[in-house]
Parts: sequence; structure tokens; C-alpha cells
Amino acid sequence: MLFFSAILLSLVQFAFLANDPCFYGVTYCLSRDGSTECTGNNVVKASFRAGHNDGAEYLSVSLSAYNSRGSGRVTVSVGFNVGGKPYTLYCLSDGPETRTSAIDDPWAYDDFSCSFKLNVTANNNQVAPITNSSISIGLATTDDDVPITLGFNEVKSVVAPNLKKLLVHQLSFLDCWEENRISFTDNDKKNRVLMMKKVPKKQMETFIYGLASDTKSTDRSVKFVNANGVSLTVSCNKSFGTLTGFVQQGDKKESIDKLFTFKSLDGYRCGFKLPFVVQTDNIKFNFDSRPLDFSFSSSSGSSINKPSLKFDTDDRKW
Repeated sequence: MLFFSAILLSLVQFAFLANDPCFYGVTYCLSRDGSTECTGNNVVKASFRAGHNDGAEYLSVSLSAYNSRGSGRVTVSVGFNVGGKPYTLYCLSDGPETRTSAIDDPWAYDDFSCSFKLNVTANNNQVAPITNSSISIGLATTDDDVPITLGFNEVKSVVAPNLKKLLVHQLSFLDCWEENRISFTDNDKKNRVLMMKKVPKKQMETFIYGLASDTKSTDRSVKFVNANGVSLTVSCNKSFGTLTGFVQQGDKKESIDKLFTFKSLDGYRCGFKLPFVVQTDNIKFNFDSRPLDFSFSSSSGSSINKPSLKFDTDDRKW
């Protein structure tokens, strides 16, 4: 009985994960008759995942063709209609970047496919909002309708009215669980803050993102206060133009600008890494001195206040 209960529990967990976009991403489908239900008769499937690294946030797009053999030269596509103007990613059956499955490959589940990694970039009027290697932060965070269309040669159908189910939207994939990762949005939903406590490297990583275009130059800052009453503040000013920091204990304040092990200013975000123990000439700040309080503020008036931050490994016995 216990054996069958364990199997049932595993099946329930698998079914839950199968519907979890954090785990499997989001997939849209197209059949020859233009229908968009995902079935065994599909000729196109497009899968979307989102991720983060030091270099950029990104949207991964996998475009695959099925049941297309014997159709001659085939073009499959995924298009985004931005303000009435289409932007399309193409995958050709004979394209130089196309991965083609062998006809006699028993493990092949598609006929051919293409993969695109679209790095999130700052808005730029000289660059299209989406290309085969980039997606603008303005498009990634828009709540406007941006219909997504799949194509198989001349057959085309809208599979989604907007980008809201894609985890790149509002950078919501940062809310997906990853050990020692915490993400918050501010009270106005104009900014997002990501923190990662990297225990093996003994580093604290923090990123500040703008989810809406600044109408004027905006200053943003994050502040940590540990159990010893020592504070550490990092300011990202002039709409992601500069990054500076300092520690403070009582009336004493000292710069930490030379102690950053990583700094990033990308037009829509700023990021930094610091060691767990930040030591200036006269002040010592320890991220492991808990409770650790956190706050975010901006000159536009938005804010976040999170007392007693809790990371997954804080109580783990190493």
C-alpha cells in the first residue's frame, strides 16, 4: 500500500511540475489546419524559457518542426506584433543554423529546430524591440497586447494575445525558486530587486531593475542593516548611470567603491557583488550577522522594506 501511495504521490508531483512554467517554460503549438491546441498532429512548437546570469537576463526560444517531411523546403516562424509592426524569428529546414534530425534516428522527436537566446537590453530607438539575439526591456515589461504568431510556411495563427505568460514578462522568472535567491518588487511595481547569497564563493550578489522607463533621471538605492547596527548602502543613480556604496557605523561613514568584486550598469539595471565580510579602514560589515534588514528606495518615491531577510541556507549546519 505504501508503495502505491509513493507512486501516486510521484505522479501528482510530476503533473504539478509539468504545468509549472518555472520548470518547463511555456510552449505554444500550431497544426497544418491552423489550430493551436498542442497535440501529436502539430507541425510547429515554440518553447520559451527565461534566465539570468551576470551578463544579462535572457529569453530562450526553441522553434521546432514536426510532421514536415515530404513538404519540400519548410519555413517555421514565431512572430511578435509590436504596435502593429511584425518582428519575426525564422527557422528554415535547410538553414545554416538549423539542427536537423536524421530520418533514421529512433530518438528524434522533431524534424528540425532552431534555438535563439534573446538577451534583455536597454531600450534603443536604433535597434528593433526584438531581434534574433535581443529583446528590449520595454517589450519584456510591457502590459500592452503583443500578439504571438506561429507560422508553418503560409499557415499562420495567433497563439497568445500578449507576453504575460512568458516568464520574461516583468522579469517574473526571478520569482521562480532557486536556492538562496530572493526577489522583490516595489510598491509601485516599477522596480525589482534580486539578491543571491552565493555561499561557496562567499559573495552577496544584488541587482536592481527598472520595470518602467524613467520619465526623468532617477536615483535608486538598497540598504542592508545587520545585527550589529552597521549599515551598508549602495546607490545606483542617474537612471542606472553610476554605482557607489558606503558602510556606516554611528557617525562614521566610509566608501566601499573599491571593494566591489563585480559591477554592472546596463541602462535598465545595475548590479554588484560584495564579499560576505566587507572591511574598510575602520568599519566591518558582515552579511551573516543576523537578523539582516533590507530596504530599497528611489527618488520617484517607490520603496521596499523587508526586515529579517531569510535565505535558504541561513540555518544550515555546514
